[in-house]
Amino acid sequence: MAITDLGAWAPDFPDIGNPQLEECLNLIPEKRGYSSLPEPEPLSTNGTASEPSMLSAIIADNGESNVFAGDASKLYRLDKNTLGWADASKTGGYTTGEERWVSTSFGSYFLASNFNDNIQFFDTKTSTVFADLTTTFRARQLGTVGYFVFAGDTYDAADGSMPNRVRWSAFNDCTDWVASVTTQSDWQDLPSGGRIKRIVGGDHATILSERSIHVAQYTGDKFIFSFQEVVPGLGCISSGSVVQSGQMIFFLGEDHFYAMSGGQVEPISDGFISRWFFDDCDTGNLHKITGSLCPGGLVMWSYPRANGTWGQLIYSLREGKWSHADADVSVMARSYSVGMTLEGLNLFGSLEAVPASLDSRIWKGGQPVWAGLDPSGTLMSFTGSAMPWQIETGAHYLGEGQSRRSLVRNVVPITDCPTVSVQVGSQDTAAEAASWSDTKEVGGDGRARLRQGGRFHRFRISGEGDFGSLTGFEVLASPLGGR
Repeated sequence: MAITDLGAWAPDFPDIGNPQLEECLNLIPEKRGYSSLPEPEPLSTNGTASEPSMLSAIIADNGESNVFAGDASKLYRLDKNTLGWADASKTGGYTTGEERWVSTSFGSYFLASNFNDNIQFFDTKTSTVFADLTTTFRARQLGTVGYFVFAGDTYDAADGSMPNRVRWSAFNDCTDWVASVTTQSDWQDLPSGGRIKRIVGGDHATILSERSIHVAQYTGDKFIFSFQEVVPGLGCISSGSVVQSGQMIFFLGEDHFYAMSGGQVEPISDGFISRWFFDDCDTGNLHKITGSLCPGGLVMWSYPRANGTWGQLIYSLREGKWSHADADVSVMARSYSVGMTLEGLNLFGSLEAVPASLDSRIWKGGQPVWAGLDPSGTLMSFTGSAMPWQIETGAHYLGEGQSRRSLVRNVVPITDCPTVSVQVGSQDTAAEAASWSDTKEVGGDGRARLRQGGRFHRFRISGEGDFGSLTGFEVLASPLGGR
């Protein structure tokens, strides 16, 4: 039988005759096939006091990176000398409760907000702890738009909770929020869409609400910004799911993951993984989803699973293909390395304990790194050995006539992974459950030897150890009863 190339991961496809994969765990989608996913390893020497909800980083004017985290009661800054989280909270701490921290940066300022407390700022030039940016209002959402900072879903003493309100700071001054034609600080209530879920910055603001998407363009006249609803009736259901890559914005809607570019929106998970995701996700905790742009042209979302663990979705921007992972990482974020000397690496105790090779970019200050936080708040870097992986195909008929059964004798995975095993699941009708063979290791000749009979066959291939590519497999089968 000819080699079968691995298709996209599409568990939402019909099972019988599915030309795509029904399982694709702990792999990175490539142009042809898949490559290994590095395991996350601890990078910080401690965690946070409670379950974290934010990981973010900015590059200071001097080129040094500043990495921040937040949990229910504290904000932290990573100490580059000890690689430990240092409490940088204002006196008294915070009452985040069930809210989540959001953040943005403006010049040397790092801003964070949790709605229950005043917006916080940390000046990377002068600050040692966070302080109140303003006491006139609170906000659930933040974003940087040109020379302004935007805040959305606000509360103030006069108007109370205003989930559809956006405010913006004075021109080139994120500390001034007093409405003024002179400074150009002001506010606007959006007429449609419901609660504001995220503000994506750039040269204009893209404001994602529950049921609508607006764009705000700077005009510089007495109105300062003009607002236009560009996507009516479709919005975002999870603030943390929003990820920006250049001019593209990715987000989770009521039914699918979407990509937006130039005011046009299209579903990217429809027919592939949408139904699978909503079945696997703890939909009562969609607010805990976090997403990040990762090295290699990947978008990765971490989400709470219905079984109480954490899972990740991986989407390749280049290939338009999905996979998923089961790493114990609860917060994803694009971070930057803090820089380390060889002497500084002594804090790990030995070279064997260092979580990445000595020439890794995570030891060079200011380099983008693939990072996240585990549920204890420990900073993790995806720099370890390959995670154990698994693929599974749909059920296929291997014989020449639709009524003929066949016997699978050998399966040859096309991969350089050092340790690979195979199972075959067979069934005689589309309605019955597959009967699985014993797991067979791939031998030195590259084959897994089996004897599994049936009309329809599916293949489960698993592996461990570092490898470069997994592109397909070859099946050697014969009509049942033949030789």
